[in-house]
Amino acid sequence: MRREAAHAIIAAKRKWTENNGGIIMEFIREERQTPIKDRCRVLVAGGGYAGVSAALAAARGGADVLLLERGESCVPVTMATIPELRMTRRLIGETDVSARDDHRRCERSVGMFSDWTKRGPVYELPFGALYHPSVPNLLTAGRCLSAADDLWNVTRVIPVCAVSGEAAGTAAALGCDFPALDIAALQETLRAQGVRVHLDEL
Repeated sequence: MRREAAHAIIAAKRKWTENNGGIIMEFIREERQTPIKDRCRVLVAGGGYAGVSAALAAARGGADVLLLERGESCVPVTMATIPELRMTRRLIGETDVSARDDHRRCERSVGMFSDWTKRGPVYELPFGALYHPSVPNLLTAGRCLSAADDLWNVTRVIPVCAVSGEAAGTAAALGCDFPALDIAALQETLRAQGVRVHLDEL
């Protein structure tokens, strides 16, 4: 997540309603002003596997990074002491990744991941699953990325958090206009860091 100036934080709440046997999800937006305590080029919210990967990748790219974590330390050195909810809020991205994308090439891919629940499926992660064009300066990674319901259980695990976090941090170091970001430059930077972007690179 990147911040250059004070801006309103939008919190989305979900409201489920029944409609002719189907479920409708409504989003309620609330704005609140947050005082500035520090300035940085890249702000990473959350010290989980995705957050740590994003912070390291952005710092490797030369960005001034601030990592915010509400706990005493980041996830890689601690274990949860209470049961955690697996489902969380997810971004509705420019695009999403779903089960139909198994072994499908994505020109704007920023990495790959496999299905931990069964053998065989491999997916390319579209960059558009990490942002939405209407929300400037914001990238998501880990279990908050844009994934369809049929693949969310696959994308919430640590390897996908690491892949998406590295992609988000690398992209944030390159620029903040994510829809217009030079995807070829992002992919080459990721390759130089050891990331395999497309299936034919395996």
